[in-house]
Amino acid sequence: MCNPHISNMNFPPPASVLGLLAACGGTFVAAATALVAWFIRKPRIARAMALLVAAGAVVYFSLLFGLSLVSHDSVLKRGQEKYFCEIDCHLAYSVVEVKTESAAVTTRYLVTLRTRFDETTISIHTPQGRPSHSEPPDPAAHRPERA
Repeated sequence: MCNPHISNMNFPPPASVLGLLAACGGTFVAAATALVAWFIRKPRIARAMALLVAAGAVVYFSLLFGLSLVSHDSVLKRGQEKYFCEIDCHLAYSVVEVKTESAAVTTRYLVTLRTRFDETTISIHTPQGRPSHSEPPDPAAHRPERA
């Protein structure tokens, strides 16, 4: 599981994952109930479930925007890591290099990031023999052939 003691996030990762799963499940059940109620001609139930889904969306977006308003920007020093919690592990990103390209009117910044898998935060349920990293994507492999 994610270790909340080494995290620099605002909310405990296990609670956020459970909240996400509960919200998705509740939305699905309420929407499915509304759809079934509509087809069996129970408009009061359908309307109530649609209102429940709408209320859930209002709560979600209120929390999203409210937390973004009270959050603060933090500038990291070169090499300082920022953690992002996946469901069963942390990924850490840090700035390695910043280059600037000046044009007539604009300045372009080329930022090189380093990604590190934090093996100390892996879930105990993850198989130990599995590689803990993936190969960088090959851009040539994803280009469609032109006719």
